[in-house]
Amino acid sequence: MYETLIPLLVLFDLSTRRLTAYELLLTGPVWLAMVPVTSMAVALLVMRLIGRSKRRECDLWSPGYFRWLFAHHLLRSLEGPLGVLRGTAILNAFYRLGGAKIGR
Repeated sequence: MYETLIPLLVLFDLSTRRLTAYELLLTGPVWLAMVPVTSMAVALLVMRLIGRSKRRECDLWSPGYFRWLFAHHLLRSLEGPLGVLRGTAILNAFYRLGGAKIGR
């Protein structure tokens, strides 16, 4: 999760040169909301890069298995930061963009 904070910290650093201290204080909720947003964006990008397997099952130690394992651990690492979004439409949309099939 920490690697998803780097672009956000760079953007915050650039903003500190343009905004006053009061403006930075007022935009605090936006910066806080950007933490899960950047985490979701990076996770979706990585999941798109590794691709999805066409088959529902895969052999042990096959490339499909390692793709599933990597995506599984990536999503497990986001359980904590995205826990505040549990039950929201935003989290459902994130999982749908990741390829999950969710009912109503």
